[in-house]
Amino acid sequence: MDNYIDSSIQIGEISIAVRDFGGNGLPVVLLHGGGRNLCDWHRTVPFLSTYHRVVALDFLQHLAKGSGISKMM
Repeated sequence: MDNYIDSSIQIGEISIAVRDFGGNGLPVVLLHGGGRNLCDWHRTVPFLSTYHRVVALDFLQHLAKGSGISKMM
């Protein structure tokens, strides 16, 4: 899925990556498991976005270094 908006949430000195996939309906927030990152959800999003607005967060320890996500930090 290529239609998404990357941004971040700033809390003090901590920045958390956010990927908003859009969609229709009530929001669903996706959190990945240990050792993974928010890119894990790309295959799931098309099914969820039909009925929900889908947003994924990236835990600080799992940012994809060198990707567009880590560059916005």
